[in-house]
Amino acid sequence: MKKLTLTFCALFALLVVAPALYADDGPEKYSGKEKEVMQPAPPVCDIYRAHEWDLDIWGAFMFSANTGHNHFDKSRDSEGELNADPFSPDTDPFTFDYGTGLTTFPIQGQNPRERINLGPYSKDALMGRDDTFGGGVDVKYFWSRYFGAGLEGLGLAAKSNFAGGGLVTLTARYPFGRFAPYITGGIGFIDGGAQIYTFFNEKDIVPGDESTEKEYLTYDPV
Repeated sequence: MKKLTLTFCALFALLVVAPALYADDGPEKYSGKEKEVMQPAPPVCDIYRAHEWDLDIWGAFMFSANTGHNHFDKSRDSEGELNADPFSPDTDPFTFDYGTGLTTFPIQGQNPRERINLGPYSKDALMGRDDTFGGGVDVKYFWSRYFGAGLEGLGLAAKSNFAGGGLVTLTARYPFGRFAPYITGGIGFIDGGAQIYTFFNEKDIVPGDESTEKEYLTYDPV
């Protein structure tokens, strides 16, 4: 009887102690200082947002639609005078400066310097050259995730001076993930530049003395 009682006591103790031992050795053992708290992952950053400023800077290269230039006769006669003289023999009653629109020295004898426009030298009417470089900048503000407005400027190195333009733009976009197609339109202007013209010039080194006349061609912007 005593053996049976001892056997039951041993089994009872084993049933009580075994779960505790298993719990001490298992993976779910935590102390108050060692417990790790898992935080949720932060949301993915949206690269297309409302109240967003965009700045773009770029380089540009222009291809002229009207390339090349017009050729003018630079040869001279036996007396050294230009064959391109539009009033040969020299009987022009006045000189009209196409560049300024002014008629000067209406009497030939009082005209120490003649300047006659022979026509365009460059075929390109804006840049005065075939191809050129430039650059631009664009600033946009998106008041919503899908719509924005901006200002765009473009500058090009013309033959004689600076040429460029400006544009006021309205932009729409449709973001999906990390990509978004853009549609941009606007209204603007272009200004500057010039077309290069050939001028025949005749200058009296000594005013009133035709024997000191000098004839030459110049290429000036108009």
